Amino acid sequence: MTTPRWCCRVCLAVALISQGLVAGLWAEPKLPPIFGDRMVLQQNQEIRIWGSADPDEKITVTLARSSAAIAANKDGRWSLNLPPTNSGGPFDLRIAGKTTIVLHKIMIGEVWIASGQSNMVFPLRLAVGGDAAQKSANYPDIRLFTVPSTNSEKGEWRVCSPDVAGSFSAVAYFFARQLHQSLGVPVGIILSAYQRTTIEQWSEPEALARISRRSPFTAADTSTNLNGNPPPQFPPSYLYDTMIKPLFPLSARGVIWYQGENNVFRAFQYRALLSALIDSWRQGFRSDNLQFLIVQLPAFGLAAPQPRDSAWAELREAQFLVAKEKVGAGLAVTIDLGDSRNLHPPRKLEVGERLATLALGLTYARPLVFSGPVYSSAQIDRSRVVVHFAPATSALTVQGGGPLARFALAGADHKFHWADASIQGETVVVSSPSVPAPVAVRYAWADNPICTLTNVAGFPASPFRSDDWPGPTSRRANASKSGSGPSQTPDRHIP
Repeated sequence: MTTPRWCCRVCLAVALISQGLVAGLWAEPKLPPIFGDRMVLQQNQEIRIWGSADPDEKITVTLARSSAAIAANKDGRWSLNLPPTNSGGPFDLRIAGKTTIVLHKIMIGEVWIASGQSNMVFPLRLAVGGDAAQKSANYPDIRLFTVPSTNSEKGEWRVCSPDVAGSFSAVAYFFARQLHQSLGVPVGIILSAYQRTTIEQWSEPEALARISRRSPFTAADTSTNLNGNPPPQFPPSYLYDTMIKPLFPLSARGVIWYQGENNVFRAFQYRALLSALIDSWRQGFRSDNLQFLIVQLPAFGLAAPQPRDSAWAELREAQFLVAKEKVGAGLAVTIDLGDSRNLHPPRKLEVGERLATLALGLTYARPLVFSGPVYSSAQIDRSRVVVHFAPATSALTVQGGGPLARFALAGADHKFHWADASIQGETVVVSSPSVPAPVAVRYAWADNPICTLTNVAGFPASPFRSDDWPGPTSRRANASKSGSGPSQTPDRHIP
């Protein structure tokens, strides 16, 4: 018996439609990869849902008691907002068009993005205390998502368990655990990080172009690598395009950022780069109030017997200044958690918990101490310098007792000498017989300094300086800009 031609055509059409090769009557809506079973959606903000469908196809989205509808545009794209919702779950998220997608076990709580380079990637199982933390990592209301670095991979939301947590970011896990325990709501962490990367690879292209015009950098600059291995051959903006932009415009509370090691030799320029990155990510996530919590780089390398310039100190200063000038940004100081020989120090518990404490105080307005002493100004008093700090609720103290270490003074000759320092009330008074007429003070200004200035809550002070004299990376940046030798143009004034 011969099969009719019309039947063959119908079978072929059905086959093509089922494979997504042609648009048809039964084409189903599609969602970005970040949407999936077990995901966490941001509480108390508009919940943004988007995707694709046939042109003009009506899409209805339902979550708990909320529902909204929209028609796809002529390109087949659609986007809608559900009203702010309190924490809770599990819920089904239903996306109905010509066919229906249902996502199960959806929670509503706090959503944070964890990004940066290898110290953010560093897995829980390798951290100090990681084995015990992994064994107890049974938190069904913490959900973890790892953004794949290539389009050929597919990420998925996973419930936090010992099997899942061990290979997840240690910093992000400890951060999520403390937030969940303190806030009592579900927490979703989206890990979008990659080892041996520069900030340029995470940056929006137009922002990079503007910065490059002001202060040029070369291909060699953007591949600076301290790990001893060739860096990934990612061009600038590659990771922004492949690992950050696909998350836009997801509703989220904030970002925890641990990056900078591969930008140390261009530390002065990092100020502009980090500031621009924050602005462009806030624009992409459609949130001017997207929190941005920065891990200041810890100590690394050889201790300096005498005061000297330090590119690592300049990078930490760049992080400090950006956190200070940006509303909704904060700095987790980790100078005391480093390892002189290990670029990847394994003490990640303290890093994650300091970030979480910073979030609880800064973002969630909990009444707690969430920062160490923050330098504000220095006053010359004859042969002494009186260092003032921002108003705080925790008194100054010396870690471990004994004298304060690694304060240095310089006179008009710009030569620094170690100095004696003592806490007097809410100030630190610094003097040195080698500098009878001081004009500048520095603290912990080195690759791997000894740091003993803390507050009674146990948080260390960030390294700081009162001068604005050009350092090694600002001289290099100015030389690059002028095309000549090192410039003596000073850095932006540091109050």
